[in-house]
Formats: sequence, structure tokens, C-alpha cells
Amino acid sequence: MFIDTRQVEEGSKVETTVCIIGGGVAGITLALEMEKIGVDTCLLESGGFKPDDQTRDLYRGEDIGLPYIFSDGCRSRYLGGSSNCWGGWNRPLDPWDFEKRDWIPNSGWPFGLKELEPYYAKSHKLLQIGPNNFDPDHWEKAVGRNDVRRLPLVSGMVRDTISQFSPPSRFGKLYRSDLKQSEQIRVYLYANVVSIDTEETASTATCVQVKTLSGRSMQVSAKVFVLATGGIENPRLLLASNKVQAAGLGNGNDLVGRYFMDHPRLYSGKVNFTRQWSRNKLYDIKYHYQNASVSADGIKIAAQLSLKEGLTVFRDQEFSADRMGTESGRAVKRIEDVRKLRQFQFPEDAGPMAHPVRPDSYVEINNFYTVTIYEKGGEVVRMYQTLLGREGFRKGMDLYFQRHDGQAVECSDFLAAMADANGRDLSQFERWYNQAGTPRVKLKTRYDALAKTFEVALSQSCPATPGQRRKKPFLIPFALGLLDSGGNDMPLLLGGGPPFEHDYSAAPTTVVLELSQARQSWTFTQIEEKPTISALRNFSAPVVLEYNYTDRELVQLLAHDSDHFNRWEAGQRLTMRRLLKLASAAHAGKKLELDPMVIDAFRAVLADSSLDPALRELILTLPSETVIGEQLDEIDPQAVFAARRFMRIELARALRPEWLDIYLAHQPTGTYHAEPHEAGRRSLKNLALSCLLELDELPHRELALSQFDVADNMTDRFAALTSLAHSSIPAARKLAAQCLRRNYRDYRKEALVIDKWFALQASAPSTDVAAIRKLAEHPDFTLKNPNRARSLIFSFCNNNPSQFHARDGSGYRFWAEQVITLDAINPQVAARLARSLDRWRKYAPELQAGMQDALRQVASHRLSKDVEEIVSKALAA
Repeated sequence: MFIDTRQVEEGSKVETTVCIIGGGVAGITLALEMEKIGVDTCLLESGGFKPDDQTRDLYRGEDIGLPYIFSDGCRSRYLGGSSNCWGGWNRPLDPWDFEKRDWIPNSGWPFGLKELEPYYAKSHKLLQIGPNNFDPDHWEKAVGRNDVRRLPLVSGMVRDTISQFSPPSRFGKLYRSDLKQSEQIRVYLYANVVSIDTEETASTATCVQVKTLSGRSMQVSAKVFVLATGGIENPRLLLASNKVQAAGLGNGNDLVGRYFMDHPRLYSGKVNFTRQWSRNKLYDIKYHYQNASVSADGIKIAAQLSLKEGLTVFRDQEFSADRMGTESGRAVKRIEDVRKLRQFQFPEDAGPMAHPVRPDSYVEINNFYTVTIYEKGGEVVRMYQTLLGREGFRKGMDLYFQRHDGQAVECSDFLAAMADANGRDLSQFERWYNQAGTPRVKLKTRYDALAKTFEVALSQSCPATPGQRRKKPFLIPFALGLLDSGGNDMPLLLGGGPPFEHDYSAAPTTVVLELSQARQSWTFTQIEEKPTISALRNFSAPVVLEYNYTDRELVQLLAHDSDHFNRWEAGQRLTMRRLLKLASAAHAGKKLELDPMVIDAFRAVLADSSLDPALRELILTLPSETVIGEQLDEIDPQAVFAARRFMRIELARALRPEWLDIYLAHQPTGTYHAEPHEAGRRSLKNLALSCLLELDELPHRELALSQFDVADNMTDRFAALTSLAHSSIPAARKLAAQCLRRNYRDYRKEALVIDKWFALQASAPSTDVAAIRKLAEHPDFTLKNPNRARSLIFSFCNNNPSQFHARDGSGYRFWAEQVITLDAINPQVAARLARSLDRWRKYAPELQAGMQDALRQVASHRLSKDVEEIVSKALAA
């Protein structure tokens, strides 16, 4: 049965025969074995049924030896332990794994493989895998396919091995009912063992002390104690149990906590396959979740990453959108997702690290946990739903689960389920998995007033990417609608489509065109007047749309489009057009001017109370400097910054009364509520405050200071602080400095708050390299903590372009120092930072030399494979 330790009586004393500490794979397995022989067992698990941040943070610690991601990246502190995050790889140990190595002191094990072999059959059953047979010959014959063959390794210097895949088995879910129904096993959840008590000689354990995160305590006594908390937590608990032995329990020889080893990775060589062998699916030649199609007797011997992550991202997006509660709320989530895609994934698709959603190769696997795998993968799954409709997508999902529940699968299995469930040929759709790059779709339209027809012509292309110069046409779902002069949706009748003669109003107002060729056209009939096209509704495909909207059309779409995403998109296009002109003028040293059309459009949105506050906030937020830069052939970060700041100041000055009305009208009416509508009110209010602080007026600064003082939530407190710190007004930044000191004093022991505190300062437009170096000397900053490194170094290099790209090259020199230093501590984090300069050729010539020098400086050092891949590809671009 399960017991919530948070609900037990304070100071309770529990007695049992066997006490198992740790509810992971080992702990659950032992508890179930004890039940079989009738032994009363107590299982203590630190977490609950699901992950939570507070419990996970107990894993955190300081790495003082060889570089290792110590905190929580590969462990799960809730029922089921690491089985909650493992990939399901299974292969027995080899005899030589137990042998002594003369060149390694204290190596070797006191037992060998023979002692373990009797237990392998039981483990196979628990892990839901096949027979205890890992002979490659057996599996080659069992699979029985021409594309699954063993290589003729005749030299004897190389051998091949087989791994079997569990579903993977999540022990916390798989055996939960067994634990719940057991009369012999008591599972205490949220039970953190803080020490092991012994008698006075420390030779026998007598009891363990248990505490919950809220401070409630409990004691468990037993005849036998089993530590099953893993290779890191077992020694931590022993070392912490130092009441009798000062060095820690069982640590008389100073060996507790020594000899830790995770998965060793050695780059031992490169295999080049001939064409004859390149498509052989027995071997994991791509990366470690590939080849799920290889199976025999129901046992999979491979899998695929891109499907899993893309489907997970899509499901999370849809769940979050549903929670918003309204259609405009759903649009808010969709806009947030697309902003992220455009800001991070589109640049990746256009750079030297571009790769398909299903990559063909890699140098370092950690470099492929990217926004392409995750975010673009999610967009690919979404396109199935757009093409097939929600009902058709659900049919495909049902068939997918029916066919593959509990199995490791690949992208082609998912595609086949979608196709078969809907009677569709989706073979061309697989190009979204195989081809890198962001497709560009050109739209042309023509209205024939006499024939009352409207022609839509689409063409597609995709720029060359590393290893893929030419691309075949994608299958692109292109959703559109047409608006009449009053801004109303028009019924859409496609030539050759359903007639709707008797009920014209029954015709749809949004249609999804399927662009499958390089060029295609469609004709809509019975169009009584020249319409305004609402193209790529709800961002129906991850493409760049090229269409020359007039300003009048954009203003109409912004005011009336029934597709909320495209209302936002119209506003973005309207402002982007001006921002690009302003950036060009700033680069040329010309006077900056803003025409009144944008001001009038913003005034209309500010006055439109029918819109969800969160949607209004997104429409009124200018494109980021990164997104603006992506529209330029050559990026001048200072010019982009000057253009964007000028527009913000002009909008603040021209619309000051409206911004102030919005700020006052959206003040909280009660205590803080974390629900979508209230979050939208806060976001709109805080945007208004940030605009007001672009004006040098004391009352506005007093509003910000008051909000900082009285806010009952971090959203409002940090919004006020950010608005002050990021203001163009010196008096506001002076006030921000005082508030920053107060915020640090109030929350110096809250790690997440201090992370935000560093990030806020690092991204402030007034923060230069000298200021960053000073912040890096702060006693609470350390590169050894990945989150802290990201909060300062990453925030400056990625979110403060005008200062990072300073013309004196100081930002690039700083970047090189940090990449080199981080690479010795945490190569994965260093590789992420290295991406900051991977598109150096996109920038103005006067900046390229400094960026190239910095890349070469990093390349001159001995680097990890993670960083070496990024830097070498950047320099070769």
C-alpha cells in the first residue's frame, strides 16, 4: 500500500523486517521479491508519483572532481527512479567487465559474470524484453530481412553486439498496482532519509531518520536495511550518517563515494560504409534512437528520437492551449510557440548546424538535442493534424497506439498509421523528416472582376543546407481565408470542389491547400469583390511566406481577421516593414522617422477591449532584435537596436495616454491568481509600464517603484525591475540599481530568483562587457552551475546583441574565454554557448573579422567533441 509521509503523525516510529531506501528499479524489484517470500517490507521513496521541482532539487550538489553534470539531468527522483527517463537499452555485461586491470589500482570485482547469469532471466521478465540471447547470428536469422545483415568482420579486431529494447519499462507505473495491493509492502512517498543511525560501534544499523520537505519527521527501525538510491545518493547518505563515524558510515578506508563511473564515451574511430552497406538496418549507424524497424519475435532492437520528442512537444502545446480556455487564448499559445520557432529554429535551419528532423549523422550526440528535433519536430506532428483534420488525426493516433503500444517505433511507423487510418498516400510527407532547411513559399494572387474568380498561385523552394544542396518539394499544408471589404470572412468555393449551390453560406471560410509541387495554382469562384487574403492561417506549416501585402491590407487583417494568429502576424508585418527601413537608415546614419500608420494601428489595438489581454500584449510587442536581423541580408546589431528602440520611444510618446489608461485599468483586483486570463492582464499591464518608462517622467518611475514594492508575485515584481533596468532613461536605470540591490538582499537564498537577477542585468541594453565581467566576480556566480552560467553568460551573448556585438570585438573575446573555460567544466553547456557565433557570416563585414578571430582562438585549444563540432562547422561555413 502507499502512504503519504506528509500526512503521518509527527515523530511516528515504524517497525519492519526489511527497510529499502529508494523506490527505483532496484528498490521496487527487491520489494516485490520480499513479498513473494512473505517478508514484511517498508519501501521509502523521496518523491511521489510525478516529478516535482522541490524534490528534484535534493539531487543538486557541487562537482569538485572530474567534470560531471551532477544535478538532475539524467536522474528522476520519484517512484520508478531512473526508469522514468531511461531509453530502454538492455545488454548483459561482458566477462572482462569484471576483470582486474594491472594499470588501474584497485580494479576488478570479487565476483564474475557467472554469479550474475542466474538472475538475467528474471530481469528480462521485469524489463519486458525477450529471451536471454544476444547472439548477433540469432537476431540476423530471426529478423530475416535482406536489409538486416551482419558485417563480415573477418579481422577479429572489431566485434558487433546486440542490444534489446524494453518499451521502455517505467517501474513506477508498471508495478504500481502490485505495490498498492500488496499486504506485505508499505511504500512511504515523500520520505527523505536524512541519516542512518547505528549502535555505538557503527557495525549495525538500527534505524533511519526520515523527513519530508515540510519538516515532518519519522523513524523507521528494521532488521535489514537496503540502500537502493543509486551510485551517487548511496554514498551521499553514508557520508551524511556521521554521528558515530566522523568520516561517514562504512568509510573507515575513505572509499565511500570513490570509483564512481557513469556511461563512459570514447571516440575510438570512424566507420565509413560503402553504398552496399549504408542502408543496412542492423547497426546503429545514425544515432542512439534509430532503426526501430528492426525487430523479431515482438522484440525491438532499436528506436528513434525525433518522433518521440516532436510528438511530446506537440502534445504539450495542445494541452497548454486547451488550458487557455478561449480561441483567442489558444492563439496566444500558438503565437508564443511560433515566436520561439522563428527566433531559434529558423536561424538554426539557416546555419552550419542545420540538420533534418531525423538526422543522418552526428559527431557528438548531445549536439542533436536541438530546437530542430524538438520544436520543428512538433510542427511536423501538427501538420498531420492540419492535413487530416482533428478527427482524422485522432483516428491516426488511435491506430498508432493500437499497433505500437509498448513498442519502440520510428517516424515511418507514425506516418504509416496516419496514412492508413485516413486512406491517404503520405509518402511525400516523409521529406519533412529527411530534408533540412526552412522552405520558402511565394504567394501570388489575381482577381478577375468579370469572372468573379480569385486565383492563388503558390511556389516553394528550400535553400541549400550542409550536405543537401538540392531539395525535393515538400508536402505543405497551406491554410487560407478571404476577407471582404468589411473585414468579414467570405465563403470559399474552389473550382472543381463541392458546389454548395443551394446553401452558399455552408461553404467553409478557411481551406487547406496542399502544395506538393514546385508550383501550383487554385481558383476560387463566386468571389463578388476583390478580397484580402489571410494566408497561412494559424501558421499551418513551418515556412517563410513571401507575399507583398499592402499597408491597407495589413491594417484590415490586424483589425478584422477571424484568425487570431494572423491578426498578430499582420501587426508584425506592419511593424517589421518599418523596422527594416529604420534599421537601414540607422546603418546609413540617416535621420529616423516613423509614419503615423503604425501609431494609428497600435492605437486601435489598445482601444479594442474585445481582444483577450494576452493577445493584445503580443500584438503590441515589437519583433525581437533577433527576428529583425533574420530579415536582413547583413546584420548590423547596433542599427537594429537603434531602430527598435526608436520605434518604442515614438510609440510611447504618441500613445502615452492610452498606455497609462491600459496600465491603470489592468491593476490587480485581488490576490494573485495563476490562471490564463489574469496572466494576460498582467502581461498587458507590464508592457504598458515598460513603454511608459521610455519617457523621462517621474510619475512613471514612481508607478514602477510602487509596483516593485507592493507586488505579491514575481511576475509583477520582475516586470517592474526589468522595465526600469532596460529603460533608455538614465534616471530609471539609476532607480533600477537600487531595486536590484534590494531584490538580491531579499532573495539571495532563492537560486531561481538569483538566476533571474543575473539574467535581467545581463540582457539590459546598457550592460557592456566590463559590467558582465564585474558580475562574473559576484560571490553567487559560478560557471560550475549550468543554470547560473546560462543566466549571465548566455543571457549576455544571446539576448543582448547590441552590446555583445560591440564594434571593438570585446564581446567576442569574452565569448571565446567563456567557451574555453566552460568546455573544461561542462562540454555540453559550452557547446550551447559556442552556437552564439555559428552564423558569423550573416553579420556586417566589419564584425566578421572579430567573430572569426574568436572562433579561431577557441579552435586552437584542445576541445571536447561537443564544442569541436560546432566551431569547426562554423569556421568551414
